[in-house]
Amino acid sequence: MNGPPTTSRRRRPQRGIVAVEMAITLPFLLLLMLSVAELGRVLFQSNMLTKATRDAARYLANEAIVGGTDVIQIDAALETATKNLLIYGSTTAGQTPLLPQLSAGDITVSAPDTVHVSVVVNYTYRSMLGTALPSFGLGRELPLDIPLAAAVVMRAL
Repeated sequence: MNGPPTTSRRRRPQRGIVAVEMAITLPFLLLLMLSVAELGRVLFQSNMLTKATRDAARYLANEAIVGGTDVIQIDAALETATKNLLIYGSTTAGQTPLLPQLSAGDITVSAPDTVHVSVVVNYTYRSMLGTALPSFGLGRELPLDIPLAAAVVMRAL
């Protein structure tokens, strides 16, 4: 019976090592997955903001010139319809904005010169984790709100 030890005797000292390895690596894996999801949300909302701004500027460029005068006129109704298109995806006010907490106050509609119209949006991306990451006493908190901006200038048609 002085032969080599059996496999069950060799494995016995390593019992529980997998649980320890999992406990060490799981927080890093969860942080990585959460970071990828948050980055995806930022890119999605940035892309949606850019597309909505482009659509609103195109609508404004089509509607800004009244008749055959070649004079840009942006009245309150046109400005409201343009902002609604950007916020709700429709020229009439809707229930749910395309982006959370996007409001008419974030949007500027103007005619920078006699032939162009402009739509500018300043929007703050809000993280699903809150407003800041705690530093656990190692300095300032890391803010998670990201300012997103989109601006489109088009020639009025």
